[in-house]
Amino acid sequence: MEKHIQTFLNKISYLAITIATFTLLLVFLFQTPPETCINPNHKPHPRSSCDAAHRPITTIEKKNHRLWSTHTWRKSVDSFSAIFNDLRTLKHISNHTHALIVSAGGGQAVMSLKEIGLHEITGVEVVDSPPLVSRADPHNLPFFDGVFNLGFSAHLDLALFPSRYVRELERTVVVGGVIVVCMEECGNGEMNEALKLFRNSKFSQAKNVTLMGSKMTMIIMKRIKSREHESIQTISDLIYFASKWGRNKRKRKRFVAICYDMIWNLWRFRNKRLFHCENISVHNGLERIKAMTFFWVKHRSNKGMCSWEEWLISPFYDL
Repeated sequence: MEKHIQTFLNKISYLAITIATFTLLLVFLFQTPPETCINPNHKPHPRSSCDAAHRPITTIEKKNHRLWSTHTWRKSVDSFSAIFNDLRTLKHISNHTHALIVSAGGGQAVMSLKEIGLHEITGVEVVDSPPLVSRADPHNLPFFDGVFNLGFSAHLDLALFPSRYVRELERTVVVGGVIVVCMEECGNGEMNEALKLFRNSKFSQAKNVTLMGSKMTMIIMKRIKSREHESIQTISDLIYFASKWGRNKRKRKRFVAICYDMIWNLWRFRNKRLFHCENISVHNGLERIKAMTFFWVKHRSNKGMCSWEEWLISPFYDL
């Protein structure tokens, strides 16, 4: 009995397989493809990101139009306009002012100055944002001395090297010009610390303002004549002075090396005196600095070097 049932079930299975096979053949042979089917002439589906077709790139004009039409952008530009209108009221700027905006971001301050009537505006930032902002390092501005009538920055407190940042602002602003910086709202103590960064400018005014929705303190400085002999008060001042000294690049490079070697030796003499109780006279210390500087420069120079006797006459004897 069980054998007959097994045979019957096998026949049903064979019959079902035959019907299914026949049905699939009919489907593949006679069914028309749907309208959503991929065109056979179309490129194959990409197997990796390298095979994918590039999407059309948005032009700078479209990107700027989309950005400049936002409420946030417009609000930022208006906040800068309020500050610049105050400066115009104080006679610090006019339509003929040549302005420099440092750390300009996307260019809100540049657009604001354009809207109030200024024509010569230069905005710089580490990352450019054409057409309003060009690329430049705020700590090493690519401009000649005394080019601008107004130097402005809304991000002094975010500078990596504040003293060098301010020094470059002062260098590029003409004597008699105005430097305006904004920083997070602060009291007299913090503001006095910021004022110490300005070596060649005179304090004019300070006031609290609202900029881009944040409470900030605006400091207005008047550019005065440089006093290089009074400005070298720290190691940073010395290195900066050496890096800008003279017009001969080789002499300047050697002068910087001499300054670094002198600082390093003074630090060594100080440690010997404090930790090893070793007294070094000024004369002996100076002679050691001369010898170590000569040794250091000679072994790091790719070109010929003057002799020790010539070095004692002048470290720049061979240049």
